[in-house]
Amino acid sequence: MRKLLTRRRSGFAYPIARRALLVPGVLFFLTACAIPGGLNTQVVVSGQLLDAQGRAQSGQAIELTLPAEYGMSEIDHEHGSAEEFGRRAQKRTAVTDFLGSFSAEFTPVEYSTAWWVLPPLGRFPRLPPEPMILIRVMDQPSTWYQVLLKDGDIVYTILTSNASGLVPARKNAMRRRISGKPGIEERGDMNVWVSDLRIRGKGSSSP
Repeated sequence: MRKLLTRRRSGFAYPIARRALLVPGVLFFLTACAIPGGLNTQVVVSGQLLDAQGRAQSGQAIELTLPAEYGMSEIDHEHGSAEEFGRRAQKRTAVTDFLGSFSAEFTPVEYSTAWWVLPPLGRFPRLPPEPMILIRVMDQPSTWYQVLLKDGDIVYTILTSNASGLVPARKNAMRRRISGKPGIEERGDMNVWVSDLRIRGKGSSSP
């Protein structure tokens, strides 16, 4: 039976084959070294509420909600809920002025990051995550607009509330339309999501 080739050092025998198996593990560790951390960001929403003819709707209350989960990474979700991390949903109510204008500013939120040391790639994500906000006009409180702010564009889904919670609204129901061009601005030491929305039309009172 052939003996395993060994090398002696300081009185101990280290099988070369075993040491060879350690190399891939060490390389994996070195090439996947990241330091977890966090940065602050903020979401600021402004806009104008118009009727179907484009005329300003003044004196209308608008509720905006930033969900508690905003800023959490997939790893965060694996370790607990937003409440367990001490996060809470933020709600703001704005009333439109004579031009139909409104604005809401949410409290800064910390979002999860990772600083890659090896390989030396720096911090990821480089920009704060895209926020999703819930908007409803209080003349039709059962209709919600789930708005995802993207760099230069928005994507939204219309929801309605019932006994089971929020569900997709009927496709044939008349709803308001939302447009706008959100983006990221540097404000001091933070990258801030800023959006200027146009909410236009008159929704149906039926769910």
